Amino acid sequence: MSGGKQQMPDTNSYTAASKDLFHSQANSSSPAIPPTRSVIISSQCYPPLPSNPHATSQQLSKQAQYEQYQELDGWECLNCTHINRNNNTDCEMCHRHRPLNKHRSVITAPTVQPSTNLAASKFESTPYLPSIREASNTPIGFQNIENTRLKPQKSTPGFEQEAVVYIPDLPTDVADGKLAETIRTRLYISHHIDYANLASAGYRPVLLNMANAEMPGGGYRQGAGAQEETLFRRSDYYLSLDAELDTMKQAERYRCTANCEQKPLNAHEKLYPMEEFGAIYTSGITVFRDTEDKGYAYLEQPVCNVCAIALAAYKQPDLKRDDNTLLTNKNAVGTRKKIENLFAIAHKHGHDCLILSALGCGAFKNPPLHVAAIFKSVIEQYAGYFKTICFAIIDDHNTGNRLNQDGNYKPFKHVFDGPPVQPFIHKLDVNMCSGPFRIIDKTQYKVIIDEVCIFGLPPCQYGAECRDLDDAQHGKSYSHPPLCPQYGSCNKMLNDEVHKNSFIHCSQCHHGGKCKQTGDEKHLRQYGHPGFCSQAGDCKDMSEGHLIKYRHLPLCKDGPIKCLWFRKDDRNHCSSYRHCMLDCSFGGNCVNFHNEEHIKCQSHPFKQPCPMTPFACQYYVEFLQSKTSSAGKAKREVEEHCVDFSHVCPFGRQCVDTGDQHARTSIHIARKMCPDSNHCSKITNEEHLDSFSHPKILDIRYLCKYRGFECRDRSNIEHIKRYRHTGNYNYFGVARYFGLNQDVNFVRNHYHMVKALRDYVNLENWRKSNISIPQEIIEWIRALQPIHRCSKIIFESIIVHGNVMSREHMGFLNQPKFVASAVEQHNEVRRIFDQHNKKPLQKYGRDFIQALVDIEFNKAYKGTSMHKSSHDQCADMIKMKEIQLQGFLKQEEIDKMREHAIEIAQASLRLHANPMGIGFAPDNTLGTNKHVFSTLGPNLGVYYGDIFIIFKRELMRHPDANFSIQAATTFGQSCNAYKWRPWLKDPGSPKARIQQFHYSKLHCSVPGYDETAALELMALTGLVNKTMDVDVNDIQRQWTSVDSHEVFEAHLPQLIPLDYIDHVYMPKNVFESFTPTIKTAVKNIFRHDRLTITPHIVDPNCEKQLDSTRIPYQ
Repeated sequence: MSGGKQQMPDTNSYTAASKDLFHSQANSSSPAIPPTRSVIISSQCYPPLPSNPHATSQQLSKQAQYEQYQELDGWECLNCTHINRNNNTDCEMCHRHRPLNKHRSVITAPTVQPSTNLAASKFESTPYLPSIREASNTPIGFQNIENTRLKPQKSTPGFEQEAVVYIPDLPTDVADGKLAETIRTRLYISHHIDYANLASAGYRPVLLNMANAEMPGGGYRQGAGAQEETLFRRSDYYLSLDAELDTMKQAERYRCTANCEQKPLNAHEKLYPMEEFGAIYTSGITVFRDTEDKGYAYLEQPVCNVCAIALAAYKQPDLKRDDNTLLTNKNAVGTRKKIENLFAIAHKHGHDCLILSALGCGAFKNPPLHVAAIFKSVIEQYAGYFKTICFAIIDDHNTGNRLNQDGNYKPFKHVFDGPPVQPFIHKLDVNMCSGPFRIIDKTQYKVIIDEVCIFGLPPCQYGAECRDLDDAQHGKSYSHPPLCPQYGSCNKMLNDEVHKNSFIHCSQCHHGGKCKQTGDEKHLRQYGHPGFCSQAGDCKDMSEGHLIKYRHLPLCKDGPIKCLWFRKDDRNHCSSYRHCMLDCSFGGNCVNFHNEEHIKCQSHPFKQPCPMTPFACQYYVEFLQSKTSSAGKAKREVEEHCVDFSHVCPFGRQCVDTGDQHARTSIHIARKMCPDSNHCSKITNEEHLDSFSHPKILDIRYLCKYRGFECRDRSNIEHIKRYRHTGNYNYFGVARYFGLNQDVNFVRNHYHMVKALRDYVNLENWRKSNISIPQEIIEWIRALQPIHRCSKIIFESIIVHGNVMSREHMGFLNQPKFVASAVEQHNEVRRIFDQHNKKPLQKYGRDFIQALVDIEFNKAYKGTSMHKSSHDQCADMIKMKEIQLQGFLKQEEIDKMREHAIEIAQASLRLHANPMGIGFAPDNTLGTNKHVFSTLGPNLGVYYGDIFIIFKRELMRHPDANFSIQAATTFGQSCNAYKWRPWLKDPGSPKARIQQFHYSKLHCSVPGYDETAALELMALTGLVNKTMDVDVNDIQRQWTSVDSHEVFEAHLPQLIPLDYIDHVYMPKNVFESFTPTIKTAVKNIFRHDRLTITPHIVDPNCEKQLDSTRIPYQ
């Protein structure tokens, strides 16, 4: 593995893989441990130049397998390039006369090896060395070649200088291909590659270290167990790469300059991090330990002089959206560049055997099939440069996942399952490659190759499919693949994407009929183009394949909808232009299906979208659910609708239906996958399920026949996964408007509150008086919800009445007529009335309810002056009205009305005796008794009760709602408002203080309320230190350290239906103290998603203070 610090897979797998590389029974000629030598590889290198203009890749690769250079005394014939071994004046081959001053002493270079420049450019500025193209016009001659390094020297005056090195013709039998060497690609799954035996068999093997690009050895210090870590533990390899551990300076570390001179690393220079396309070549490694499963025991005979190349793969590279088995073009091109550099470095150092692995195909999540294909592409380019290549492939713990379903071995086996790779037999031409060498020029007498670059121009991410190949500026900025050496006979263009992207094929223009350079003569000479479509201006086919296969007339800019000439059928215009709708770039995944202009002007593969899709089309809901029902047949009108219109497919990105009919009638919207996938904790949240895709859950679930607040299975996760719900809120829950804020000018309040605060801050010389409000404070204030606390008795009354009420509203509960009206407002009673919606029913129902309430009040007031002697009349009224109601309602509905009437009447009597709230006297004078009290934010007022009722944020936008910076009672007799907020001036009289309280109200619907509230909070928090430099954490600490009267007090509408309650929290023992009827009602009203019963046990006899039982609960 390679790249940055990685998550290491199963250590046993990689131990086995490491055993592939070294055999425990290795033989070595010397047990001595040689010094380790490392060279950083990252920049440029310069090769010698072959001269045979007719040399094939096969011939060049054969030359590359010779090991020595031989200096010849003689002269070269400029006519036939023959090297004469005598001093005669006539050539031995062509008998041409030897020209004067044209002699050049040369070294025959049967081995064409790259000289790798091994220096990271960041270590020193790269010295200038003329490139081969520049050298032909500069006074520099290349007198000899030593170890394939070009050493520029001053030329002798009088010689004709060219930056060319000549190579003699190959023997005839080699040119005929009889001695062509092939690469034998061996694929091992047995986890055993004998490095020592390969070396003793005459090979010079080098192994690939799948390295970490950021740190030597990856995570070997932390106990990780991947390939590189195992190599470090079994050998002295770590002394070479991890300089911190090489205290004895046993390893020699070098870098190569731009002219290929190896220089020792300075003290401030480091091997890491590695360049993107760089590597580190190390020789002289000694392996002296066995595998992990053998306890890293010492080997009887160490394996010496092992060579390795450390190379890092991309970590979790991007994959193509339409095929996750392929790297994106950018990563594919970069991976091929890395592998090319690996081969070039190995070849430069004289290795003829490679031991490779599945580069990056484990924890780094590179797709093995694509990586194997890239390896094969590079091997084909280097065919003949190496005698054998071995792959040690394992199936690690990633086998079977989405990116590695078949493991590593099977894809590599599939790619390399065939005969040995043969060198190309075609003659090399300009811009073709053989091994690491690219031909940049060719004449009748010579071939000139370009310098080999380990880290030259960055590769173009589009590879051979780049559209800017003819752009000179683009060519100076990026490197591109060579031409395919098979010319027009290449049969891999259609079925081999890697080959297609690795080699340029110039037989046809990549754009085909869509090419926009058909007026460029140069372009036409370089590329072929198809003919014109026979349909001319009548062609309506806008498919991608057709547009590439044929050339077409230009499209009319107005299209078929807006073009007047087209609608008038003007033949001159129609024969010169085509009139087609453009294909939508998103095709069947278009999200603009409800945009009429878009649908009209662009073509889509689906039919006219249904205006009610995706959630509101009842026909499509019935059509989908008919497939799962026992009947299995939808109505005729339903089928006709679903055939004539397209709808959003409920399966989304998980759809597997590839039929044509489904494609024509379905729109596939690719939602984002939930990041938690199968472990999602929001699976019961309808909004979340409607926003993200989850495995095995439809994007658009089937519609439950019950509305959300009626469905009894809302707590069943499996039910939620299968069904969606409409009407998740009770639509009868309307908070009535009473005009409580009609005399409050909230805009005026904003202005005066901010002005008073700023004046005070400036007057008192606070630090950071130039106030700026942090955005996090604004966002925190906008997220606050009103929180109400109450006792068990009050909560029971809320459940029975179906509303949270103000103290003033509760004051009317001693009047039977008012209580009867409250019964009519109960949600279930209103639902019964509204379902039938008949005036006689409503009259009979009201009389029925009033009689029931009157009886309950008479029972309660028996023996008092409020008792009435109309009990018998009420009983007769109940019987008569019940008979009348039976003509409209079912008996269970009548019983439900009776039950609620009696419960609410009894609860009203109890509540009147124990009204809600603390009931401070100033509440009446301040007018706050008309509101429901709460804090806007955390409520720490333990004296209110142990049950927390959290209202929905939307309630703060009700016309009757408002909030003040601190409790209303602080403007009463205590005058705490002026002590806690000294920027307020005490007006002196109670009436004026009440007025000042109304001037301190804010409303969440008025723009600017959040900034005003933020300034007040910042000032309260920084009051002691006289600073406005506070953050949201300071505010939260201040909030939780003071009494609930010193924080935002919310004044809510005086009658709030239970639908506005977002969540309820209560201790376990409080819930258990309710009657069974109340328990059932609470669970039915709030269900599991709005009710939390905590495991805390609080002291019921100590409700007014924060005792030891309430500290953990609060």
